[in-house]
Amino acid sequence: MMFKESPIRQAQGNLRVAIVHDELVRRGGAELVLEELIRMYPQADIYALYAGNIPKLTVDGRTYDVHTSSLQAWPAWFRKHPGRMLPFLPQAVEQFDLSKYDIVISSASGFAKGVITRSHIPHLCYCHTPTRYLWDASRSALASRPHSRFILGALFHFLRMIDFAAAQRPTSYVANSQYTQQKIKTYYQKESVVIYPPIDTQFY
Repeated sequence: MMFKESPIRQAQGNLRVAIVHDELVRRGGAELVLEELIRMYPQADIYALYAGNIPKLTVDGRTYDVHTSSLQAWPAWFRKHPGRMLPFLPQAVEQFDLSKYDIVISSASGFAKGVITRSHIPHLCYCHTPTRYLWDASRSALASRPHSRFILGALFHFLRMIDFAAAQRPTSYVANSQYTQQKIKTYYQKESVVIYPPIDTQFY
């Protein structure tokens, strides 16, 4: 006996979805959330500011091409140090043309939330944390670089203004915890709902 797919599931399958991540150079908690989003929307196109030498991502045996910004063309030895990339991230994320999509989902702990979409297109941001090195960890970041503290302080001030402006672009926010929810409210003045990240229940 065959069962028809639900209308909701069919509608989701017909959506043109873009998922935007900050960078794909490691596999941590944010990347596990990204993989879960891809499982929810396997038809999605994947974007990242930059990725490994081969910009591809494999989820459950399916390999996705990762669309990257112009930063991908920069030397790998330079991209290995995120601090060097910092001044160029806000402009890089605005390079993506997302005009053909019905919904945009950003997976952000940095500037991925700053993508530019059409005004009537929903943009959901799953926020792992407000950009940590610009807000609650900025003093410790500056203290670790005493010789360049003045220059970095001026750069951080400028980037905080850009980050706040970028944070106003998503239509709605999801926080990964109540702690992150409070930080989103404090730094971005945005409300959010909490959806906890996936965990390996079989392991526990």
